[in-house]
Amino acid sequence: MRLRTSVAATVGALALVITLPTSAGAAEGDFTYRHSDEAGITQTSGLADPRSRECITLPEVSDARSAAAHSPRNNTNATATVFAGVD
Repeated sequence: MRLRTSVAATVGALALVITLPTSAGAAEGDFTYRHSDEAGITQTSGLADPRSRECITLPEVSDARSAAAHSPRNNTNATATVFAGVD
């Protein structure tokens, strides 16, 4: 009986180690968005491998002189939640 319990615990621990994420809290891929520069020309900017579970204020959103960022594209392996305002 002890052998069966030991084997089950070992298999469970191995399965847990295999399924743990290997990245250190970062999504893999690019998150892109569009915004207008000071001349009114539409630009595309992005974040490469953004940190997971962290609120990131886009530089174009924090600058009151810039038009709002729009058209987000999440090409990462994680879910992104987008908010309209700063913070």
